Amino acid sequence: MRWARVAVALALIGAPDDGVSAEEAVPAAPSRVELVKLISWAEPAPAGCETDLEGSAPPASFTLRYREGGGKEMFIETSTDALFAAGWRIVNRSERGYGFEKAGKFSAIDFDVVEELRCSCGEGDVTRRESSLVTVRIDWSEGAKPVVEASLKTGTTVAAVAPVTVNGQLALYELRFARPFGPGECASRFLVALGLSTPIE
Repeated sequence: MRWARVAVALALIGAPDDGVSAEEAVPAAPSRVELVKLISWAEPAPAGCETDLEGSAPPASFTLRYREGGGKEMFIETSTDALFAAGWRIVNRSERGYGFEKAGKFSAIDFDVVEELRCSCGEGDVTRRESSLVTVRIDWSEGAKPVVEASLKTGTTVAAVAPVTVNGQLALYELRFARPFGPGECASRFLVALGLSTPIE
């Protein structure tokens, strides 16, 4: 009887709550990314100032390295023609904004995007102009959660920028890059949207 009571106690201790096993309680990491959408825009500037975002001319650049299914690794470097040839599409934001997207069955993603945030205030010879570099890195491999990292570089100063995240099957990563300039701020935003095979929390 003693051993029977011990066996019952051990069974109760190991029993999952609400019929959910420990493995089922932890959401599985996505095995595929089925949609990638990247879009960025400059925020409206204060009166008397302008903001602009350059994404294709130096020093701006982008490097996309990815694999779809069991296919070969793709590598695209600062070429919109190569993007179009690989099946990427241009997307636009109704107010301001420009980016690109692709639907597929991605099994690995490694993206680096650098944009130039241009700020100016004044007119003619008294115009003050300065630029900062916005950097966004997206890293994901099969069975892992996506990682989105970003920074803003002004002169020799580099500041990390953390994304605001929205979880679920369509994971969103919202980034805002801002620096004091003129009577207010010079700022831009970057949105990463990833359609996942499995929702993340």
